[in-house]
Amino acid sequence: MSRHTNEDLIRELAGDLPRVTAISRLRVAAAKVLVLWLGAVAVSGILSGDHPSFGADSSWTDAVHLSVLVGMAILAGGALLTALASAVPGRERAAGVGRAVAVLGVACVVGSGLWGIAGEQAANLGELLAGSFACFGYAIALGLPSLWIIAAFLSRGAPASRRIASAVAAVGAAGLGAFAVHAVCPITGGYHVLLGHCLPPFVAAGLLALPLAALIARGSRAESDPLSAH
Repeated sequence: MSRHTNEDLIRELAGDLPRVTAISRLRVAAAKVLVLWLGAVAVSGILSGDHPSFGADSSWTDAVHLSVLVGMAILAGGALLTALASAVPGRERAAGVGRAVAVLGVACVVGSGLWGIAGEQAANLGELLAGSFACFGYAIALGLPSLWIIAAFLSRGAPASRRIASAVAAVGAAGLGAFAVHAVCPITGGYHVLLGHCLPPFVAAGLLALPLAALIARGSRAESDPLSAH
């Protein structure tokens, strides 16, 4: 009868454990999100011919336009930091900073959107919705590639609440898309900006939180037990 040493026992026990994929560092995950977003924006710009017209029209000297742009950048950055940090135990401080930044971004975006419609006469509702829907859908579509990366990161981490993390991730990803759309859209009407540019991150959170949380949960199970995916 062969004798088992402690090292043999530890090796056997370790062999029975499911393989765990190491989670990336926050900075690496954030870089992947931004690179994929920039790639989506670049491809979209090449195909559509849309690009920011810095200084070519009056919108870039308009305080409301710039305020929405800055607010969307703050919102997207804060939400993405919150979502990514929530998946990594011990990064509660980073998640708290992200939440504070995201709240500031929400206030800036909502305030700027309402500022833009102050005193403006609303156009025909049907035309307004039709004109805003294109930018609305475009903003969410541009955020989907980044959202895929965030979902993969969250599935390998341990967010306290998948639903909350998913909602915040949707806000951040759609915020990146809305930032790009606002930068290239030639329409400066306040109601169009509010509906087509400012609302997408918040609507995306409501529409995508539950399906994204389910996708993350499924990915987490597959990571912890590779046989369950077959």
